[in-house]
Amino acid sequence: MSEVYTLPKDQYLFCVRKNGQFVTMKWDEAAGDLIIFVFDENMKFAYSFRMPNEELYADPENDCFYVYADNGSSLERWDFNGVKETVFSLQHGMKIADYDPASGFAAVLEDSVVPGVSQDLMLYNIEKDEFIFEQPGYSFSYRFLDDLLIASCNIPQDGAENKYITALNTIPLSENGGERLLRMPDDSYLTCYYGTSVALTASAVFEAETETFLPTVYYLTDIKAGRITLPIGELGAASYLVSCYLPETDKIVAASYIYDENDADAGHPELYLIDPAAAQYADELKPVERPVQEVGTRPLTPGWEELRAKADAIEKDFDVTVYFGDQALDYQDGSGYVFVSLEDPAYVLDDATPTEQTGQMLDMLRKGLSEYPDGFFGHFKNSRGQGGLRIMLVRDLTNPDGDFLAGGVAYKYGAWYNVAIGADNIGDTDTIHHEIWHAAESRIEKDVGNAFYGDEWEALNPPGFEYSEDLDHYYEHQELFAYIIPWDYDASKYDGVWFAEIYSTVTGCEDRATLIETLTSEGFDFEGTGYARPDEWIAQMPHLQAKLDYLAGLSEKVFGCVYWETILDRMPKG
Repeated sequence: MSEVYTLPKDQYLFCVRKNGQFVTMKWDEAAGDLIIFVFDENMKFAYSFRMPNEELYADPENDCFYVYADNGSSLERWDFNGVKETVFSLQHGMKIADYDPASGFAAVLEDSVVPGVSQDLMLYNIEKDEFIFEQPGYSFSYRFLDDLLIASCNIPQDGAENKYITALNTIPLSENGGERLLRMPDDSYLTCYYGTSVALTASAVFEAETETFLPTVYYLTDIKAGRITLPIGELGAASYLVSCYLPETDKIVAASYIYDENDADAGHPELYLIDPAAAQYADELKPVERPVQEVGTRPLTPGWEELRAKADAIEKDFDVTVYFGDQALDYQDGSGYVFVSLEDPAYVLDDATPTEQTGQMLDMLRKGLSEYPDGFFGHFKNSRGQGGLRIMLVRDLTNPDGDFLAGGVAYKYGAWYNVAIGADNIGDTDTIHHEIWHAAESRIEKDVGNAFYGDEWEALNPPGFEYSEDLDHYYEHQELFAYIIPWDYDASKYDGVWFAEIYSTVTGCEDRATLIETLTSEGFDFEGTGYARPDEWIAQMPHLQAKLDYLAGLSEKVFGCVYWETILDRMPKG
């Protein structure tokens, strides 16, 4: 005899407590938070409470649930009355991937200093407040199982784009040096269960040529023994599968739905009982070599030593990294552009040699960096002092097809916030400030993950407005010219200004960068605007000021100051 309960509208079952109470959850879109509802064992409503919209998971054994707060940098334990306590908080640049209450360990991800590797994986012993394991992490899922951390990984191969093999990474919690990296079927992921080291493994290979997923293949994997079965033929027709482990019977129960190929609306459910003890393991999982990532720069070209000394001095004074000439070419990966070196033999100037122009660029870079608050660039480094802001001075930035030139580009790669600036765009500090804002925005997003993609930023634009995403023809959108700062500084139009310039309407990130550039521009027209400072002028445009106020709050939260206030104070006047 079974009972069927209907959940209230828009609510999802979160867990069932030891005392039989049902707990559901609902996202309140208008308020931007979660509502937790508690029902008795007969599904009669008891009470509810609100909490921030964060990632959470239940721990029925300890009758509580855990919340990955502050964009994953803090772990909170909540009871079912809405009372919380902080278990631990991490330093900047770290986030929680998984937590095991039984062992007191957390899997922690941190930005990596290694190019091409987005994160490092560490094991954190909460009680001892120490990290006992660290390596470049390629994993896309993590799960604690008894005395192991299990991770599914995609290991890059030969430095080729989108070429990788799938591996099972097992990391013991009780010893050092016992880690294993074992080859798995391509594009596979594991469903692990407490109480057994046998996992149900699904491989859903994506075929790039046809842009389709091949039928999912299922296996059993004995994680601790490092072995795998042949494909389980009975599960081959399953369109999707939900499973659980029954420790009292040592069986895996899997429920699937089988679609009818001839009728999209027809199909039938099936239930499978899988006995791990009867499984025939066909293969030992083979070890996988973890690739070695080497970080190096091209040798300095003879004759450029004096410029390198000038760049070294900038690095020391401002806590940044600077590359120019052929050395900059080592860091174009991830930018989406091809860097053309200032040492390119086809690059000839009538009025300066490449070394002379590079010297001028370094002088302008020093001038721009000197306007930032003291210690500002240290905020770009991770908690171990790695990475940071890296600046490349290049001749040109071209797209792979060679038909588009960018003046500058900012991109995050590993633990590095990279800024590349083309030679034609460093006659003043405007491009420096524009690109550094892009880097600052990426840094802000680490701490405030939804800062620029939620309703708050959308509300700062005209009703119904959408960014054009049109990098090639944005000047043709004539209807948007009414929204930008008038070229004749007509103050009667200021109430209708929503964007600094027409380029601002292409994307949100360019909207923000052009606003900061306008605020910090060396070319500010004191006479034409009638204001002594750019911030006083922008204050006359309420929609731009609202955007600037929003960005100021984020800057203060992440960098400890509204950083452009220092730029405005330090910029040469007149």
